Amino acid sequence: MSAGAVYLSVNGRPFTDTPPRPSATPLQPDGMDELRRRMTPVCESAVDALEIAAALEAEGLSDQAVRTRYGYPDVFALAEHLYGWVPRRPAEPPALPERWRTRPAEHVVHGLLYATPAVCFPVAAPLLTGTATLVGFLVSTLVSWASSQALAHLGYARAGRLDPAGSLWILRAGTAVALGVLWVALATSAALVPAPTAGMVFAAGQGTYLLAATVLLVCGRNRWLLLCLAPGVLGSTGFLLLGRPAWLTQPVWWALGASLAATLVCAVVCTARPGPGGRSPARHELRDAVPPALFGLAAAGLLTFEVVASQLTGRLSYLAPLLAAPLSVSMGAAEWNLYWYRRRTDRLLCTTRDPEEFAAGARRALLAATTRYLAAAALLIAAMAGFAAITDRPTRHWMTLVSCAAFLALGGALFVALLLQAFGTSLVTPLAAAAALGIEVALAAVVDVDPVAAQLVACAALTAGLLGYAGRVLSRVTQHG
Repeated sequence: MSAGAVYLSVNGRPFTDTPPRPSATPLQPDGMDELRRRMTPVCESAVDALEIAAALEAEGLSDQAVRTRYGYPDVFALAEHLYGWVPRRPAEPPALPERWRTRPAEHVVHGLLYATPAVCFPVAAPLLTGTATLVGFLVSTLVSWASSQALAHLGYARAGRLDPAGSLWILRAGTAVALGVLWVALATSAALVPAPTAGMVFAAGQGTYLLAATVLLVCGRNRWLLLCLAPGVLGSTGFLLLGRPAWLTQPVWWALGASLAATLVCAVVCTARPGPGGRSPARHELRDAVPPALFGLAAAGLLTFEVVASQLTGRLSYLAPLLAAPLSVSMGAAEWNLYWYRRRTDRLLCTTRDPEEFAAGARRALLAATTRYLAAAALLIAAMAGFAAITDRPTRHWMTLVSCAAFLALGGALFVALLLQAFGTSLVTPLAAAAALGIEVALAAVVDVDPVAAQLVACAALTAGLLGYAGRVLSRVTQHG
């Protein structure tokens, strides 16, 4: 503290570091120095003289004792003297625990969990042909994505309110309802557009797995899910590496069925004993789950658009199914950077006092997190594109670049959208994603633009729009807490 520092007393008179000694100040008895030393820690952190007066009274000093020992008329006069004598040196508050500490190993495992089921799809490729089967697969994807997003939101919301029993109850009941909706939707689809039974069974299995896996992820059972996936993933990998031998087809299908059954059984076991307190979701909880459900619906449409549109138009890009795998793995990097962003903004809340300064720091953190994610996604997508190139698959180099850029733009849009969803930002995110999907459909169906180029244009616009919206909304202090 400099010698010229000035303090204000309770009645507004200025104090300096040098103790005031006006002529009216009482003579200082010998005990005053000892009192000052004893009260220094209190005085350094005191907000005003009243806090020091309370501490003096807590030590048993009454007005009479103060007059007798120290020559001041009352406790408040002595407190004002001490407040002016001791410079302010408030103690730093203890550091808050890291609420958003990144866990690299867990984020990597999540990325693998998101991507490994993609290994099973080439095994089912012969089934996913024809418009009728494609419709069933699309219905399964849309319903399961929307349901799983809503289910995860409800489960995490209950757990966040320190209601683990309620979270387990809602996961169990919600999964049962979602499975019923899925199977009814697929039955209706099969009735309206007859499709081969094997293709519809695979579509039903895919949707069932996604819902059961959502339960395990919300419950934090990552290892369980890895073990459940092992039979199907290992069987599918061996099937592909051996060149798809006919004799291995039936065992691989049994392995896929075992993975599905194990995941479903584990989901039931995890939620088997929710304990007391389970209750159906209130109306406001269901209302809050609508944006995540709509976002899941729109995101599923964006993810499947290129494959579906290419099948319908006959211009299938062989890179489309391949690039879906690194995009899924990149969701682990997205989770990692989401945690990183929230940790940075938490620190900004603790270290800044000016809302404008916080807003600028939050925007910089948002841009840095998005850049970090895009860099990770670009590396993964480039690695897969390089793998495809060395297989000597015939393709035009510029179309490879367009496909990679389209999936990178889609990944950027999903990252910013997930970040906004984590902060509970109303319906803007799902509506923007739905608008981007509408643009893709319009470009491909009306203007006859290549589906890959349509995806690039729409997803790049979606990423830019969501990034601008996030920069405005997430720069408010009230969004962070």
